[in-house]
Amino acid sequence: MKVLDLFSSKEHWDRYWGEEVSSEIHKELLRQIFCRLDVTGQMILEVGAGGGLDSIALAEKGAKVIALDYSSTAIDKIASNAAAHGVHLCLVIAEAHNLPFANDSFDLVFHQGLLEHFANPLKLLLEQNRVIKKGRYILVDVPQTYNLYTIEKRIAMHRGRWFTGWEREFTIGELESLLKTAGFALDGAYGWGYYPALFGWLRRTAWLHRRAQYIPWFRPLVALLDAWWRFVEDTRLPLYYLKSIGVMGRKN
Repeated sequence: MKVLDLFSSKEHWDRYWGEEVSSEIHKELLRQIFCRLDVTGQMILEVGAGGGLDSIALAEKGAKVIALDYSSTAIDKIASNAAAHGVHLCLVIAEAHNLPFANDSFDLVFHQGLLEHFANPLKLLLEQNRVIKKGRYILVDVPQTYNLYTIEKRIAMHRGRWFTGWEREFTIGELESLLKTAGFALDGAYGWGYYPALFGWLRRTAWLHRRAQYIPWFRPLVALLDAWWRFVEDTRLPLYYLKSIGVMGRKN
């Protein structure tokens, strides 16, 4: 199978973003940023911004955001979304392999759903390291290997039906190792997304609480289940079964 590199398929991404593709805001990604950084006045770059909703959320909090994408159609979509939210973003069309910015320009560089489209992700991370200020942040969010989404994706790729043609995924160990090799100190990891949706429904126990209020002996069992989930989610276990993972790092 020929590896589809993002920069050999500009027409593909122009077509993709030219369709009625719904943009998504990534709440866990933003939570990780806000936990570590008061973004007001900070210089932030999103690489492969797509629909730009995460960049827009950061701009709404006072960040100075540059949204970069290789696809001019994606940039048009970001501009439309930003106007609808009443915020200003600096929009740049450029390649992620060759960022058109000076060394040590940004307080944060982030991307969601980008790195998995490249056969040599380390090259991108090294270029991002160049434009980040010393001691400041990177956030990388990618598909996680061990779940049903990976199986479905690989079957679709084998049949030639995957929307990018080729895409990889990462274990948490692979992702953390990549960031360290690129010159970043690790500053935390997270996971998000149950796949298929049924797993997320099972995780959310509100439906059990509704039933437990009518069955007194059932209430302690529901409380125990809640406690068990909280215990699991405070460990690294979710990094090995959730659909997506992210890692934050600081430039050494």
